Amino acid sequence: SAPAQAPAAGASPSSAAVPVAASPAGVEDACVFLVSVGENGRVSTGSGFFVAPGRVATNRHVVEASQGGLLVTSKALGRPVAGRVLARSNEENGDYALVAVELPADARPAVLGFADAARRTDKVGAWGFPDVVGKNDPGYARLLTGADITAMPELSYSEGVVSAVLDRTPPLIVHTAPISPGNSGGPLVNERGEVVGINTMISLDEGSYRQASIALAGADLLRFLTAQGVPVQTRRAATEAP
Repeated sequence: SAPAQAPAAGASPSSAAVPVAASPAGVEDACVFLVSVGENGRVSTGSGFFVAPGRVATNRHVVEASQGGLLVTSKALGRPVAGRVLARSNEENGDYALVAVELPADARPAVLGFADAARRTDKVGAWGFPDVVGKNDPGYARLLTGADITAMPELSYSEGVVSAVLDRTPPLIVHTAPISPGNSGGPLVNERGEVVGINTMISLDEGSYRQASIALAGADLLRFLTAQGVPVQTRRAATEAP
């Protein structure tokens, strides 16, 4: 299995984030592109999404080599901002990180809520910034080469169904929405735009050349975020809200 690479960013929370609508536009406004710079100057990229005002969830492996700096950007943010890793999961299989992002005064990124669970045959969508798309994206190239630090890479969407939910720790969601390196840390959402998982890796079968997309279950990510004191929206809370 190969993780899909990505970085993170952040500083202080703000009340500027707004709840996401159950629409593609709402999910798009919650997703961010992360650029991580290691001590040796090596750059890696990945995906993340707002789970609370000024707070971004991503994979731990996306931000592990961010000693040289962390950059977060999206169309909703309007420009690149610095990020700061607040917490990383310590469990061997819990690949999570929480990043603080200082929101520009005029930014209104959306916040994604969480569904209760994902079930086999559920329709799902994977959002993120895969390298396979980015290598053909002029904005992606301008940003990473330093030619235009304000350039915005294009967010990518793919869809599929849940093939299986594996009863492991944490549970793994195997799905058919195509992902690749760069998707790591991006959300896997249901038809209502609610998070059911966080895309983390791909599993390749060399014999059949088949690829499986794998996300860590949203319920386990929710457990991690709750332990960090993040006020995450859940399906029930969203339903009961006035």
